Amino acid sequence: ARTAASGRVSRGSEEALEDREALGEEIMLRLRTSEGISLSSLSTHYHFDVASLFSQTLEFLSTHDFITQAGDRVQLTRQGRLMANEVCMRFLAS
Repeated sequence: ARTAASGRVSRGSEEALEDREALGEEIMLRLRTSEGISLSSLSTHYHFDVASLFSQTLEFLSTHDFITQAGDRVQLTRQGRLMANEVCMRFLAS
């Protein structure tokens, strides 16, 4: 967000955007591993409620058998691994 008087981007908004982008990148990297991602761990690290932030994405991917979710752990299914780029892009687009 820009401040009206200065036209500069406020630091708080800039940091939130940077954190959101970093979160998306970390999900992309970790989701491809056999361990997958821990929603609570990511929430603690990035100060976002990751499960809520991506609730629609998680529901869609689970319904279409691209991910499995056990507790707060999310992992790609076999089909999800075959479509990993598309799966990860859903998190970036959310």
